[in-house]
Amino acid sequence: MNEDAWNDLLTAETYAEFTRSWPVYAHLNRALNDTLFEAYPDWPDIRILDLACGTGATAEAVLQRLGPRGELHCVDRAAAMVSLARTLLDDPRVTFEVRSAERLSASRAAPFHAIVCNAAFWHFHGSPLTDMARLLVPGGSLHFTVPATYVRGGSVEGHPLQAAVTRVLAEGHAELPGAIRELNPTQLDATAAMCDLEPGRWTPLTYRSTQGEFMALLRIPAMSDWMAPGLEPEAREALLDQAMTDLDPDEPVTVDWFVVSFRRRAGAAPKA
Repeated sequence: MNEDAWNDLLTAETYAEFTRSWPVYAHLNRALNDTLFEAYPDWPDIRILDLACGTGATAEAVLQRLGPRGELHCVDRAAAMVSLARTLLDDPRVTFEVRSAERLSASRAAPFHAIVCNAAFWHFHGSPLTDMARLLVPGGSLHFTVPATYVRGGSVEGHPLQAAVTRVLAEGHAELPGAIRELNPTQLDATAAMCDLEPGRWTPLTYRSTQGEFMALLRIPAMSDWMAPGLEPEAREALLDQAMTDLDPDEPVTVDWFVVSFRRRAGAAPKA
């Protein structure tokens, strides 16, 4: 995936409009919030990191349940996304930073009670679980969402538009690389054991919508770049038009997700 594709004003504005107009991110954020605040009921005053914050949809949801003296630090590697998020979220509990997950871990940032990451964890390089463990207080927790299609042993069926794009790519652009990085729960648990995290909890989540929502999602420039890396914008638009030709926007679609949680052991020693 072209990481710079997200650092684009058109992508940021299109993405923000999508999160306002379609319910998938609200659905995921509710589930993420419920999991996060299980351990911190009653309007907690805690310090939270929103990783890959985008234009602030997850942050907006977290703020609805964060206590008046809580802190929410929003981080994204794309300056365009952070810039727009700053204009959309005016709240004294929020701070923003343009930084990658990998660089944040090395920055010796103040530790967090919780870290949330909505629909982005599989994009990170290196060992994101290890990086995030370093940023958690003992007893702190990491929570992220991931489609089951990106998880080893999960559902192997994607929605019809994803299948159509894959077919068009195979027929006309077989030379392009794939863009999906699979998450392996067994491997993640092995990594967790080495960095004072308890085994992951994978909670199934089902999202039901229509094909029209996924058509709109792939009209976000960075999303189409992710599905068809290496193509020029005009070629990606043509590919999407071709893939959508025989699809019904009103067709019901079901997508399986997981809400994943890792907790740092309460007696864990401070990380160097």
